[in-house]
Amino acid sequence: MQALDLITLTLVLLLSTIITKHYFQYKLRQKTHHISSLEKQLLCKDELILQNIKLASLGELLENITHQWRQPLATINAVGSNMNFKSELGSLDDSEIIRCVGIIERNVMNLSDTIESFSSLFHDSSHKSYFEIQKSFTYITDILQPQLYQANIHLIISLHNATVHTYQSELMQVFMHLLNNSIEILSCHKSKKNYIFVKVRSSKKCTVIQIYDNAKGIPQEYIHEIFEVHFTNKEKAGSGAGLYMCKKIVEEKLQGKIRVDNHQYTYKDVDYTGARFCIEIPKAL
Repeated sequence: MQALDLITLTLVLLLSTIITKHYFQYKLRQKTHHISSLEKQLLCKDELILQNIKLASLGELLENITHQWRQPLATINAVGSNMNFKSELGSLDDSEIIRCVGIIERNVMNLSDTIESFSSLFHDSSHKSYFEIQKSFTYITDILQPQLYQANIHLIISLHNATVHTYQSELMQVFMHLLNNSIEILSCHKSKKNYIFVKVRSSKKCTVIQIYDNAKGIPQEYIHEIFEVHFTNKEKAGSGAGLYMCKKIVEEKLQGKIRVDNHQYTYKDVDYTGARFCIEIPKAL
């Protein structure tokens, strides 16, 4: 009888163990499914944030192009009106026509160059390509030239013949945003001399791009938050999501690194401080 009771107890314990095991496996599957669902939701949310940021960046870029086009269009309009006025007076000779057509052609070329710079920011980036960093900065500075002039900013570029192998459009969007950031912050400062510095150096393993200004830097208590999605250090209104996008692009798309610090330096015997962004792009294929 005792042996039977022992067998029964053993079977009950075994059955209980099996049921408990299956229960916990079921609960684990539920938890795993729930975590997977949350991860998918976070990824979708992340993608939505990035898309919204890119649309906002596109809006900023279109505004830049509007500034860039305004002067050539005004010049073409003025030359055309002048030609029409002289034609009505009967004083429009061949030499004047040649001079006016030359002015119009030069300004049309400026408009064409702006379009080329614009399109280079949004060309197909499904594959990596070899390109020169210097040429990328030339496209961007051409677009930003009116804003630099308006804010009295001197852009000091020190570039070696650095060629990288990565996604050009994405890297140029990061450059564009960092330069726009500095322009906006410097335009709020009442300084007689505003500077943005761009330096590029290469090693065997990576290319390092440094972008910094003389806008007095980021308050130390905020410097670890600057790449968070809603952080902003601008005096003007801003969502702060642009730097978050820069970090996502550099680290996930370009497989590089980006960091920020407050850089103290001397330029033309004057000491300055400004936020410095360092981007490392690996050279390995």
